[in-house]
Amino acid sequence: DHISDLPVFVQMLHLADRLEPLRIYLPEEAVKPVKKYLNACYLFDEKLSFRLEMKPIKNSVKIMNQKVLVKPVANHHLVSNTEIIEASGYPNRMESYSFLIQGGDKKILYSADLATLEEIENYLDDLDLLLIETTHVDIDRLPPLIRERRIKKTVLSHFSDSKQRRIREFIDSRGGAMNIIAAEDNLTIKI
Repeated sequence: DHISDLPVFVQMLHLADRLEPLRIYLPEEAVKPVKKYLNACYLFDEKLSFRLEMKPIKNSVKIMNQKVLVKPVANHHLVSNTEIIEASGYPNRMESYSFLIQGGDKKILYSADLATLEEIENYLDDLDLLLIETTHVDIDRLPPLIRERRIKKTVLSHFSDSKQRRIREFIDSRGGAMNIIAAEDNLTIKI
């Protein structure tokens, strides 16, 4: 449900004369509307310097010459919209995903937006990196999970300016010992 910068991203790739195809995976219900959105922004396939492929998310997606496996993990982040969708007859299917990424002996979980932490609990064991949003979950529940599931590094993301102080206090009180940090622009993490 966060795609507002996609046209800018596509345009910048075009202006940089990208030639290599770009494959974007998204919920099946979004493929046609996003394509229409890009067309409304005058980012037509015929105009781009590269081939843009939009693919619906399936059970698992292999990328990077089969060296990396990206497994979508369905979550219920958008289910809170059920009443509006049903009452208004919208076609939305409330498809939302977290992603388990595995390559070599490394394992990362990107939570994306969640409804609850329980949605990803089955995927937390022995992660090298957990990138987790903080807007929709109780971060005070993270330390026991990080310890019990042996998560090596955790990056907290998706927090508002008003929540930055709370995130900083949380990290200052628990982060060092548990290797928890806040996401920031240009952050690079070695795993």
